[in-house]
Amino acid sequence: MEGMVKDQLYYTSNEEKSAYSQKSSRSSRKGPRKNIKLAIPNRMLKAGGAQDTIKQRRMKRRRAKFNRQLLRLGAIVVPLGFLLVLTERMRQRALSSYIEDVESEVKKTPMVNVHMNQTDVLKHTLLEYPFNGIADVNTPIAKSQTGFFWQIPRTGGSSLKDILGQCLYLVQASRTSSEICSIVSQKDDLKICKTNIGAFVNCDPSDDHGIQRCRDMRVVQDKKADVIVSARFLHASSMFDPDHQARAFTVMRDPVERMISTFFYLQEATHEREYSKTLKNMTLVEYAKRDDTPSNWMVRYLTGHMTKATMSEDDLKLAKEILEKKFFVLLTNDMSVGIEPFLKHMRYKVSDEGRQCIYKELSEMVKRLDGNRPLDTDQEAVQILKEKNNLDIQLYEHAKKLFSNQYITVK
Repeated sequence: MEGMVKDQLYYTSNEEKSAYSQKSSRSSRKGPRKNIKLAIPNRMLKAGGAQDTIKQRRMKRRRAKFNRQLLRLGAIVVPLGFLLVLTERMRQRALSSYIEDVESEVKKTPMVNVHMNQTDVLKHTLLEYPFNGIADVNTPIAKSQTGFFWQIPRTGGSSLKDILGQCLYLVQASRTSSEICSIVSQKDDLKICKTNIGAFVNCDPSDDHGIQRCRDMRVVQDKKADVIVSARFLHASSMFDPDHQARAFTVMRDPVERMISTFFYLQEATHEREYSKTLKNMTLVEYAKRDDTPSNWMVRYLTGHMTKATMSEDDLKLAKEILEKKFFVLLTNDMSVGIEPFLKHMRYKVSDEGRQCIYKELSEMVKRLDGNRPLDTDQEAVQILKEKNNLDIQLYEHAKKLFSNQYITVK
């Protein structure tokens, strides 16, 4: 009776019992099992135990398959990621080394052959400097490009920066960034600082350390700024690359006028890096005669010969080529004429209110440039400054021709 009850608990029919007995008998034999199917009791089926087991096995197989695929993917991705990181670090080290050694490298560079044509000269410099990161001025503008304002001191650059920020609402990376945005550490995350004089990203490309930070933080590549502003043309150009080019422009002024304006400005501008107390009681003639008074500033900064004792005609030829190939030129004395072609060239959108803002800034520009300058200028000083800046004067004459051509041809 007990046996019968036991059988009834597990088997609902004699057929199930018979199948189970046959299976048990076969399982006791030696040798491989072939296509043996268990007779699963109805009670277990109702409880769902067998089904749960099958699902669990399926899940295990799926997990195992997924893990194998993940391992295969990891075997590809991890080395590739390591290679990308290594490549980026090597690129940054190379650029950093370039910034530190640019002047010594320039000295090692062989002199450009006087008989080279203009195109050959520019190709030669592309091997030495990162000019492939600056778009040619006559090529169509692209969304991947970023404005690059090469700011020459005392040419009206501050007025143009105000136009860019307050009238056109463009985000700038400039020296003003360090004055307005809080930069506690070189590793600070980038952020946009909005002020009543415009929006700025917190990286300052006005000196070597700032340029390094802007480059490391990928300001250009990540499109954090609409315009990069720097006087250091050669160093700042290393922030750009062929896939993220600069759209370069500048404002130029008669070199002698610029030097005279610089002298009177630095007598009062205690906040400037170039300020010196010795200028306070100095005359313009004394300033012009000093050995450490800058000479041919524009040609030097375009070619990289900041400390070269004597500049040559080859340097001037190279500077003309760079200016002609890479820059849209504005002139201080003709800013009101050139501003409209400039806006069209850069594809900057401007409202009627913005245009009124622009011309208001231009009308105030002259006061900013020469507010402290006396009416009479010592002619002896003028002659000395002309001799010291003879290459810059020739470059400026070339710039005036470029300005006229660009004014006519811009569309």
